[in-house]
Amino acid sequence: MAESTLIQEVKKALRITTTMFDDEISAEIDACLLDMRGAGVDIEHENSALVNQAVKFYCRAYFSTVADSDWSTQYEKLRNAMAARGAQNYE
Repeated sequence: MAESTLIQEVKKALRITTTMFDDEISAEIDACLLDMRGAGVDIEHENSALVNQAVKFYCRAYFSTVADSDWSTQYEKLRNAMAARGAQNYE
């Protein structure tokens, strides 16, 4: 389960005030973190502000009601940039 502070940050970004969606938000945060790890992002050593921003983009894409939402593209660009930077650090 995602940390409560990150859940609160995501809820703020989504303009959600109720606790009704906390379990769903937590699951999406966990899925995002797994996706970033799978892409090669070392989330334990990456700048936490960047990781948190990527999580917000990911969750905004999931919760978006707009069909042509750009949030997933923003997430993928940030995730890929962090993964590429991490790969350079290990060479």
